[in-house]
Amino acid sequence: MPQPQATRGFGGALLIPLFLLLPILPLIAFQDPAMQDYANHMARAFIILHADLFRHAYVVHWTPIPDLGWDLWALALGKWLPLHEAATLFFVLYFVLAVGGLFALHCAFNREPLRNALSLTPLLAVPFLMNGGYTKGFFNFDLGLALMLWALAAWLWLGPARWRLRLAAGAAFSLLLYFVHFYAFAVYGLFILGLELPPRLRQGPRGILALARDGFQALPAFTCLILAGNHLNPPPTAYIRPWHRVVDLTLLIDTNHVWLNIILISAMLGAIGWALARGWLRLPARLILPLILCALIFVAIPDSILGTAYVAWRTTLAAVIVAIAALSPAPGRSDGRIVTTLLTLALGITVINSALFALNAQRTADEKQAFLRAIAPMPYGARLFWAHSGGTQHALIAGTAGAYHVGSEAVEARHALVQSMFAYQGQQVLAFRDARFSVPGNSQTFLPVIAEGFRARGQNLAAYVGMFDYVLLEGSGDPQTEAQLPQARLIPVNAVGDFRLYAVRKSQRPKTHPSSGMLDAAFRSPDD
Repeated sequence: MPQPQATRGFGGALLIPLFLLLPILPLIAFQDPAMQDYANHMARAFIILHADLFRHAYVVHWTPIPDLGWDLWALALGKWLPLHEAATLFFVLYFVLAVGGLFALHCAFNREPLRNALSLTPLLAVPFLMNGGYTKGFFNFDLGLALMLWALAAWLWLGPARWRLRLAAGAAFSLLLYFVHFYAFAVYGLFILGLELPPRLRQGPRGILALARDGFQALPAFTCLILAGNHLNPPPTAYIRPWHRVVDLTLLIDTNHVWLNIILISAMLGAIGWALARGWLRLPARLILPLILCALIFVAIPDSILGTAYVAWRTTLAAVIVAIAALSPAPGRSDGRIVTTLLTLALGITVINSALFALNAQRTADEKQAFLRAIAPMPYGARLFWAHSGGTQHALIAGTAGAYHVGSEAVEARHALVQSMFAYQGQQVLAFRDARFSVPGNSQTFLPVIAEGFRARGQNLAAYVGMFDYVLLEGSGDPQTEAQLPQARLIPVNAVGDFRLYAVRKSQRPKTHPSSGMLDAAFRSPDD
């Protein structure tokens, strides 16, 4: 079958590997990508893979909780590959699955075989794959988002006539999405409801029963959630002010620079909106209700549920990506120049984002090396309290996003206990053996925020820090907040760049840890 003019005129299928290669290149070129949570996820995987080495500090509970995508991936590949190579493959898989899923979903909505895809319009969604979830290092959500595209495509392709096969495939995808990331599973269910509700209601009682039957695909996932109930201990849900929720939309495409994000998002969505308004592109009518449901969810639900933030934003991101994947040139109204112009814009945005990601990754690598030199005097097995002191979160992310959790590098480099680890029972399979080491605020890394968390709990920051062997502060310094640390017990040990390492004076610390003599003995430095 001859390809449409828009496809032939712009290099055809050669654009697909080009759009794939641009975001993947920085991942291959830099061991430490510019992702906010990257170091923390790497450290958790290292502990899981070496559970015996860390058994005095951490415990691993394998239960059927959601959000296990990266943990299971690291457990499977980490025995054969270095963790950073396993992580690179993880994100290569994310982009390959996501781009393939865009085309699969496009063909499913337009009822075309994949080899005869109507156009390359699904590539217009690629800039949105490098979103805030990607740059913040939401490993599991990224992969879950890509898999959700394939789940929706399979549901649409199988159709109601093959309901048994479709229900079985839906149950398998639902269970997979649940284990990879719970909100990918939830958004998939939201889209299925929006797609199936109108035709089922038109069928009357029989259609309503069929809709209920379709819902059984979620049964295996909900069974796992019930079985994991005894192990779940999530933080309370939280709402944020409406303005902050709107600001989150600037993360639909994320370069780590807010105003540039706004420009790029406005340009991409504005161009697509203009093409829709002029009738050059068309959106399947059956997507209208799912998109309305996503908009209502964005306004109504809490921003943090089960300890997961940006919940409302995640729904909007999925809606944007699915909607763009479903677009197709309007027959008789669009020629190759329209699609070519849009693809050129999308390609330009992807180039800009990839270049800035690479620059941020280079700065992150330099910061990591400074950190490793700073902690070089610290013995293996030490307890490390660390925090950013001075500077702003915005400046840190814009310059060295991958250094946001740089303290977690001490886990692999020095087998240290680090207070900011993602190790919360019910959220991860990893947990501190002594829960008191878990800092308030879900792995906060900025000293003023940590101090405020202790004040809110009515607890003493100085007493908490006294439980550790070493303190490391990064940044220009915050004298007012640092005064809350046990200054009399902090002995300067090393300073490299913006990093300052202190030993906690041991003569004033009990010989055994208040909760466990074994824990204290395991972490005592060799020269104690």
